[in-house]
Amino acid sequence: MRASGIEEIVVPMLALFAQEAPKGLATLTAATEARNLDAVSRAAHSPKSSCANIRAKELANLLQQLEIAVQGGDEELSRSLFDRVKLAYQAAMDCLAAAGVVP
Repeated sequence: MRASGIEEIVVPMLALFAQEAPKGLATLTAATEARNLDAVSRAAHSPKSSCANIRAKELANLLQQLEIAVQGGDEELSRSLFDRVKLAYQAAMDCLAAAGVVP
């Protein structure tokens, strides 16, 4: 990465994720609490790529599963997956904090 210059974007990309992720989780939480499946689907879809880009693979996978579950109308599975998304989100943020990317 150093030879190609990509190394320079890693920390800014992680910092941007750390800045935007709480907003995305808040949107997903509000949609889930409102039981608005269309909004949950959109809120789950939006951050998947960002999660994958920073290698938060479990979070990206859970968001994809959540998106599929709500598109299928499975509210029970959606609620369970949302709880798992929150845990994976916190693990990702903890990792970023341990790396010094977020305070």
